[in-house]
Amino acid sequence: MPSLLTYARSYFNCPSLVGVEMEDEGGAGTAGSHWERRVVPEDLMIGVDSMALGMTNFTLAFLEGTGWYTISTKLYAH
Repeated sequence: MPSLLTYARSYFNCPSLVGVEMEDEGGAGTAGSHWERRVVPEDLMIGVDSMALGMTNFTLAFLEGTGWYTISTKLYAH
């Protein structure tokens, strides 16, 4: 997804980044379908159930990249 890759390259200051690491542990509903917690620690799309998590630009860029959403305001939470 170009929008996610563009954001991740900027966030990590790594123009050669090829993607954002996904969770590789947990059950079938977690592994491969959530951000890796050590890479994107405070996003609602990590494989941890917590009310304290918010939506970061990683998830917004992913949603925009699906083509189903247009994001009009970017968050700047890390």
